[in-house]
Amino acid sequence: MVELKGSVAALGAVGLLAVGALAGSALMPEPAYLPSQDQVGSTPTPVTVGSTEFYDPRTVSVTVTEPRTRPVLLQGSGMVTADRCEPGSKVRSGDVAASVNGRPLVALATETALWRDLKVGDRGSDVRQVADELARLGYLNESDASDTLSWAISEATQELLSERGRARRGGDPAVPLEALVWLPSRKAAVLTCETDPGQRVEPGALWATLAGVGATVRVADLPEDAAAGRRTLVIDEVRVPLNENGQVDAADAKAIMQSDRVRAWRDAGSNGEITGTLELAEPISAGVVPPAAVFAPSSDAPCLVDESGIPTPIEVLASQLGSTLVRPGSADDQLPQRVQLDIDGAGTCG
Repeated sequence: MVELKGSVAALGAVGLLAVGALAGSALMPEPAYLPSQDQVGSTPTPVTVGSTEFYDPRTVSVTVTEPRTRPVLLQGSGMVTADRCEPGSKVRSGDVAASVNGRPLVALATETALWRDLKVGDRGSDVRQVADELARLGYLNESDASDTLSWAISEATQELLSERGRARRGGDPAVPLEALVWLPSRKAAVLTCETDPGQRVEPGALWATLAGVGATVRVADLPEDAAAGRRTLVIDEVRVPLNENGQVDAADAKAIMQSDRVRAWRDAGSNGEITGTLELAEPISAGVVPPAAVFAPSSDAPCLVDESGIPTPIEVLASQLGSTLVRPGSADDQLPQRVQLDIDGAGTCG
């Protein structure tokens, strides 16, 4: 998971770092104890250090990229005699897509588009991809898959076509291009249908347009001053982890795309970026004190001072609503239970 490096420097006693709502936790502690007016100039009573979970929420721009639609073409010529295309339906590898001149055309998914007839003895990555898909569909033993077209691959192809109602004719190649409709994925949603029975087609005719597969969702700019740790992206009620590249994995991207806000954003014709919140996947245990409890807040080494006058170096995480969130400056330190207040701002950590 991505680790956002760096820490939030101490930025002043009051209003050090405005943070957004802390989703999934006690969002922000109640305002810490503040000295009364009659204590200013006197020795105020020490205050108890509170505790909370800090998620370090950051508002970020999220880049949403929808995949391009994919055209699906026919490679034969003649009259469309049957068409199984239907908008909103799913087309799967191994399905009959349509029939031309009464002969079924079978959808087949491979990594790269099919571009030639194949005969026994032909070699290439396209041969291997056809063989792998035939094996996945159950027509070929995996041990027979090869980048050289064998009789086993030829017979597996013919078995698939025959089961779909396409009889082999003399002179047909082992893998006839015109008998197949190439799919870019094993299953895809149909957006539009472009042919109808009775329509004459030529090689390259558009049969359908498919929805793209695999939207990408990534944080445009990772905040450099955020607390270190794995991060979670939050949009509406959807919470998904961020990977090491600042992106959301494919399955989680699908969940983001289905969130109410992203749906509305897409329906409005928007594109590009949307606002989200980046949080720590595991919150930091933070101490809660009034701003006046932080000694030397503008220095590189602020501290809390306990009742005995002993300073403890701290890291200031955030400040809001009259409370400052802190944690020990090192893993070896612990926050004191009660601390003094530096009312006039003249206290030091030395």
